[in-house]
Amino acid sequence: MIYLRLFCIFLLIFLISGLKIVAQTRSQIFELDEIKFQEAIKKSPNLLNKNDWVFLKKSADDSMDSGQFSKAVEYSKKSVILAEKLKDNLLKARSFHTLGRSYQSLEDVEKAYTNYNDSLSTYELLDRSEEILIEVN
Repeated sequence: MIYLRLFCIFLLIFLISGLKIVAQTRSQIFELDEIKFQEAIKKSPNLLNKNDWVFLKKSADDSMDSGQFSKAVEYSKKSVILAEKLKDNLLKARSFHTLGRSYQSLEDVEKAYTNYNDSLSTYELLDRSEEILIEVN
């Protein structure tokens, strides 16, 4: 009986340490530059998920709110890459929109225009015109 308790304790410790490693790996992935980020999610396709996209999108929005527009571009680019990996066009359209806003704040009109167009094109694939109106407002 005592061996079973010890085994359970060791198993619990092992699982908790494994979760810490995954969390640490995720935070390290978010800090990679765009190319290395793309390589990392190709090597570990199941590591990141929709919750991670939400984190990247929120980080981009928070960076915009605090005036860190270059950082917002970085997070937005990563959210586009992750949305593509997840094969989720709605997330992809929203990511392009945020990337367009980020470039607009940096006064890079060409890149803003390109990303806004990419966002609209992706929304049109979904036939979700009501989403377009919400994002623009």
